[in-house]
Amino acid sequence: MMGGVFIFGYGSIINKSTHKTWASGTSAASETNAACAGVATVRRSFGYKRSWNFRSSTGFTALGVSKSSADPTDVNGVLYRVHESELPGFDLREVGYDRIEVGLHHVDLHPGADFTLEEGDRVWIYVPQVEQFADENHPLLQSYVDTVLQGCFDWGGQTMAEEFITSTGDWSIYYLNDIPSSRRPWLHRSRDYTIIDKLLQKYSELTRYSERRHPEQFASAFSQSMRGLWAVPRRNPCFIGREMLLGQLKTMLSGQDSKQSKSIVRVCGFGGVGKSTMVTEFCYRNFPSVYGLVVWLKAETADSLVSDFRSLLSDLSNESIDQERSTAEVISEVKTRLFRSNTPWLIVFDNIEDEDLLERFLPRGAGAKGHVIVTQRRHIDRKYETISMACFDVSESVDLLRMTAEHNLDGTDTSVVEKICEKLGHLPLALSIAATYMVKSDVSGSEYLSRFLNAEKCGTGLNNPVERSLSLTLPLLEPTTIDVLHLLAYLSADMISKPIIRILIGCKTKHEHSMRLSRVQTNLWTASALACCGLIVGGAMLSSRRRRTSSIASVAGASILASTWTFLSSSIGTSKELKGVQQRQKSATDFDALEYDQCDKAWAQLKSFSLLSVEGGRGSIHRLTQKAMVSFQSSSERGQFWSICMKTLSELWSFSPDDSKTWKESLLHLEHLKSCLGFAEEFSTESDAIVFARLCRECGIAQSMVLNQFAESESSLRLSLRLVRKTRARRAAIEKVQTLNELSKVLRFQVRFSEAEACLDEALALSRRYSIDYIADSYYEFGVLSSKRHQLDKAIGYLEQSLDYISRTPGHDAKRASSLHQLAAVYIATKPPNLGKARLLLMESLSLCHSVVQRASTLRLLARVTIRQGDLNLGDSLLQQALELYEELYPDKTHMNVGAVLFQQGALYLQRNELDKAWSIFNECLRIRKNVYSYASSCGSYPTHFEIAVVAHNLGVVALLRDDSSNMSIEMFGAERAILENLRLAQDKDQEDKIYQAQLTNLTWSRKAALKKGDDALANEFVSERNELRRCRRNETLKCVSLSNSPACLNLNRRLLQARMVAREYALGRTDCGSIQRVLATLDHEIILATMGSIKESASTFKATILPLIGKADRRMPILAACDKLRDELRKNGIKVVDNAVIQNTTEAGTHS
Repeated sequence: MMGGVFIFGYGSIINKSTHKTWASGTSAASETNAACAGVATVRRSFGYKRSWNFRSSTGFTALGVSKSSADPTDVNGVLYRVHESELPGFDLREVGYDRIEVGLHHVDLHPGADFTLEEGDRVWIYVPQVEQFADENHPLLQSYVDTVLQGCFDWGGQTMAEEFITSTGDWSIYYLNDIPSSRRPWLHRSRDYTIIDKLLQKYSELTRYSERRHPEQFASAFSQSMRGLWAVPRRNPCFIGREMLLGQLKTMLSGQDSKQSKSIVRVCGFGGVGKSTMVTEFCYRNFPSVYGLVVWLKAETADSLVSDFRSLLSDLSNESIDQERSTAEVISEVKTRLFRSNTPWLIVFDNIEDEDLLERFLPRGAGAKGHVIVTQRRHIDRKYETISMACFDVSESVDLLRMTAEHNLDGTDTSVVEKICEKLGHLPLALSIAATYMVKSDVSGSEYLSRFLNAEKCGTGLNNPVERSLSLTLPLLEPTTIDVLHLLAYLSADMISKPIIRILIGCKTKHEHSMRLSRVQTNLWTASALACCGLIVGGAMLSSRRRRTSSIASVAGASILASTWTFLSSSIGTSKELKGVQQRQKSATDFDALEYDQCDKAWAQLKSFSLLSVEGGRGSIHRLTQKAMVSFQSSSERGQFWSICMKTLSELWSFSPDDSKTWKESLLHLEHLKSCLGFAEEFSTESDAIVFARLCRECGIAQSMVLNQFAESESSLRLSLRLVRKTRARRAAIEKVQTLNELSKVLRFQVRFSEAEACLDEALALSRRYSIDYIADSYYEFGVLSSKRHQLDKAIGYLEQSLDYISRTPGHDAKRASSLHQLAAVYIATKPPNLGKARLLLMESLSLCHSVVQRASTLRLLARVTIRQGDLNLGDSLLQQALELYEELYPDKTHMNVGAVLFQQGALYLQRNELDKAWSIFNECLRIRKNVYSYASSCGSYPTHFEIAVVAHNLGVVALLRDDSSNMSIEMFGAERAILENLRLAQDKDQEDKIYQAQLTNLTWSRKAALKKGDDALANEFVSERNELRRCRRNETLKCVSLSNSPACLNLNRRLLQARMVAREYALGRTDCGSIQRVLATLDHEIILATMGSIKESASTFKATILPLIGKADRRMPILAACDKLRDELRKNGIKVVDNAVIQNTTEAGTHS
């Protein structure tokens, strides 16, 4: 008896809707056979596995099975009974596949099937004739994935769908969301598309769900292949040694797994040991056998990395990159291309100073196809594998010297070579300089050693190997080249360009002309003075000797006149020389072909002597070489060379905080200026210290305002303050006030409020003492600081006082706009918010804004007002305008202001329930803020900062509302909770209440996420933790309240609250002197009766502060400040306060401030 025929469907055929292509039009029997089906599994004993490995002729990659002896898997699917006559139709449908038979003992039929497999039955499966995986021309299609998974849902529910996903291999990054209107999936996708996406995201490490792209994104992402060497330095033909380290490096990388944290290897060692040279050798040895793409990045600064990323993207895309294209977009695209590349790649971050840059520039998921090597001088205890490099051993040193010195060491005794190596400390850099000297001077090793020992006897303090080696090399260089080396010692070691060198040469020439002019002028003044003196003395002699004979008088007069004529003649000659010097000095500022020629020669000579390494038109000088050049200079020479550098950079520096057009050009010179200013304390004098202090302040402003580098900015500003101390002039006080105001702002950004307040107190005291016109600036900063501390009444007072001072002098529109902006922000923060008042203030501020920064900030705040007033569309439009302005200012889009706009946009989309947009925008906001606040101590992968915690919280909320896996929301809430706990442990009193409320909110949402996950035990843990948090807080409050429970203390509390309220009313002009005097008299009585304690002490201080202010014209601010201080003390003792009513209950009140 002939058995039945079955087809095992493991792909799209699982879905019944696809059957009409082979069942329709055949026979009624076909429909019956098609209906005879059941869920089945082909066991791993069959020796096959399912994967995305068949390229369809229509341009996509479909499912197939392939033989696998190493890792076969179970393959789930559906077994269909068909008529034997239908097999040719199946074969035609499955063109490109071979039909092979599966033994019945390899097939498990699941329960619920309406048939059983009998002896004689035959089961067929289709296997691709050629195994080919997805690529940019044959992507995975979401429509195909939907078809298969919908079939799984129909046959076996979510369980079968999950089994399909986990048992299918070779999911690809080439994943196209090809659904018509793919951005609106509900219109065209299957009914279970939300569940399908959840499952794909749940197993995203397998499915590459995050790589799914809409058509336009897919088209732009996979346009070019990536292979070759990019910007790798020239291979050193004289490379020797380091074989053990090279083997160690290869073992570390080749043995890595796919985790990013283990795909990075650091190569550490002090300058000059050859880190970059060894890594360069490693690159050439492993390309292309191991790595198809090797990228070398100059990582000294973020600017150098950005420049390299732009050039790299331009080469990868084979087209020039628009300079208007944002840095963030360039970085993102390069990282995406690297991550998606099927070509194994290696990236070298050379000479990195800030490891936090890796977070920004490293492609996510590095490890599967890519490895990273980082070279750096400092050994930082991080998670990365590390190779430490030291100097050469004796044999390596000898080999290097013999190879690089060429014939000059032929016949030289090995002991002589070893002696040279010993003298140079076996340092590769020093050995290379010595070898270059031998070649250029054509001297033998013995002669070199003799010269070296003679120079060592004559020289002093040349203990550094590089210094000793350079001491022989310098005499071979042109004088101009030596001057350039001396000058470069004070600049940044990297990003040296020909224009910088040419300008330095020109500036030195002008300096020499100036010195000569000074000498000539001195001679001229001396000659003129002597001549005049001769005439006067001669006249006097003649007058006093009228009684003498005329012959004697004639002789004396002739003698004096002759000497006078001699000096006058000398003066005329000197005047001509002076005119020539002045003419030469004038031409030095114009185009000078000689300077260009000198620059080219110096550049070439520095390269030829291995003193300057050049890549892409930018030069780098070794830091040890810089230190050596400084050591060669006398005290007077150091001051001279440094002053030339400072003069050059001062002329190039054009930064203005109010003019964004000056930012880009100034940032090109920022690192050089910072390096040069590092010597200012040593060389500046009382007369020029103010100038350098101003430059330090401007550097600090650029670092904080443009780059968000707050720690670096603080360092520059504190250097400015130290320079100011060198002089006692009034203008020094002016500079100090400005710097203190800027420093308080930087400290505020770092949430160091007490230090910021101390700076402002000092600035305000100086302004009053010297009548300096920066009081308004200090009051403005006081207002912003008070608002950050949630002392809103105090903030309003300070800002209104700032506006008052500004109004006294015209022409300060920008300052007035800023104060109005901040005042509006305070009115928004009040409870209830005064949105109408805030809107009016912002509109006035907008009319005064002249800078892009101010306008963008005001638009952002105005958007906040309009959104809270219910006009979401207008708010969205205003935020977009603000974002466009900020992106114009900050091309890399990593500025804190950009992050602030994105946070508001995320909140707006969350309010609109546009959760996908909210998720994407909050993630981008988190990335920016992690970069901005990277100076803070780390909490896992997040900086410990309240702004980070806020974004993490919102991401958790969005994840929960999106019906995503609750694991993501629990993860984000967990990150927030850890950050808040770190902040709490820091014991910042200014943020104590804010942190406590945030912790309560976090635990509430964490419980919701746990319940949604179905983890009741975890939810109960969050409830317990919340109760414990509240209990601890209550106990702290009770400790304070218990000290003031006596009747006398209760009366004092009541009178103190009343006195505070009346004092506020008096300060705001709502009551008269009599009222405050009466309430203070009553308070004084209660103070006498009360027992000693903190409340009594606070009451006494408050009364003593208020009494002298009664009747004073400027009483408002001091009284409000005293009221705020008292409010804080009362809260610490568990007493709540409101500012709009007198509360009779001594332990119950609230605040709207």
